Amino acid sequence: MSRKRLAAMMGGQDCHAEIAFADDITWLARFRLARTTSPPLKVRDLILRSEVPTMTYLQEHTSIPSPRVFD
Repeated sequence: MSRKRLAAMMGGQDCHAEIAFADDITWLARFRLARTTSPPLKVRDLILRSEVPTMTYLQEHTSIPSPRVFD
C-alpha cells in the first residue's frame, strides 16, 4: 500500500478502511487508534457512544446521508 493511500485512511483518532464485498456493497470500517495524546479510554468510549445515537437520529429524522452502524 502506498504512503499516500495509507495517509488518506488515517484520521485524527481513527484509521478508516473500505471493505468491498462481492455483491458490490462497501462498508467503511473505523478503527480507533490509541496514542499518547489520545483522551483517556473512558472519554473515548463516551465519544463513540454519543456518535451512534447521533447517526441513528440523522437516519430516522432527516435526509442527511449518514453511515449505518452495525456494531
